[in-house]
Amino acid sequence: MLRALNGMFPKQNIFLSTQKEKLVSNKNKLISETLANGGSLTDIEAELAAYEEQLHNLEDKLNEEAMKKQELLARQTKADPKIYSKNAVLTNKDDKSSDIATDI
Repeated sequence: MLRALNGMFPKQNIFLSTQKEKLVSNKNKLISETLANGGSLTDIEAELAAYEEQLHNLEDKLNEEAMKKQELLARQTKADPKIYSKNAVLTNKDDKSSDIATDI
């Protein structure tokens, strides 16, 4: 189950990240074209506010997906203590390797 759900998260994050990049690109293009044509940022204030709102919503979704992944990993790790991440240390109450090291 973990593999199946983990496989979904990167695709969702890539999609959201791609959307975010496109929004930023479109916003920057709008600013550049407006300024190049002699306009000012106040002329496109409403459009910029709409871009900012969309970017904020995408950030919220990305953060939500990251939290879901963290929660899923935490639940899975709790259910099976032999699963550990790259930065985590495997802890097992039945593991006697620490006793061996102190006996030497």
